[in-house]
Amino acid sequence: MATKKTVKRTTKRTAHQATGNPIDKRVLAALRKAGRQYIGASDLASQMGASTSWVAVTIKRLRAAGTPIESLRGIGGGYRIARA
Repeated sequence: MATKKTVKRTTKRTAHQATGNPIDKRVLAALRKAGRQYIGASDLASQMGASTSWVAVTIKRLRAAGTPIESLRGIGGGYRIARA
């Protein structure tokens, strides 16, 4: 008796589609708008009306979904979309 192989097909999805969370889309839009500049967690939090810990959780979720987000600590640091 022959065994049947299953093939898992994957399609490339955006981070927002991967997480299914509309708030992720807002964070991504803010990061894209900042361009190559780093945007601080406190700035993101104030734009979204949330806490900085909420921003950290959201960034962690986006990274897990495959979004290339860079971070830099210290003065002038924050988050930005990594260059491809």
